Amino acid sequence: MSGTRRVRTWVGKAALFASATLAAPASAQVAPIAPAVSSVLRPVPGPVVPPPWYRAAVADGTRRADGRPGPRYWTNFSTYDIRAELDPASARIIGSETIVYQNNSPDTLTQLVLDL
Repeated sequence: MSGTRRVRTWVGKAALFASATLAAPASAQVAPIAPAVSSVLRPVPGPVVPPPWYRAAVADGTRRADGRPGPRYWTNFSTYDIRAELDPASARIIGSETIVYQNNSPDTLTQLVLDL
């Protein structure tokens, strides 16, 4: 009878030890040793300086500092109307086109180059 009792006592102690170990909070565990703060040097970032062409665009009002178009930003556009006929017998294309170019620039365009 006493042998059975010892086994029960040993099993009870093992169960108590296991439950105490598994239920222990993580803070009770030994943490790895971190290096001293003074031995780790971190780079200090410097100011971000925009390139000269970007600063000029911001100063001219065509671009905002955050990159969006500024109040003086403009774009030109064009519309096309192309009409063409193919004559397979003579291997010729006959047609016409109309191009409307909208200049929204504050500058006058002295020439317009078309690549056809």
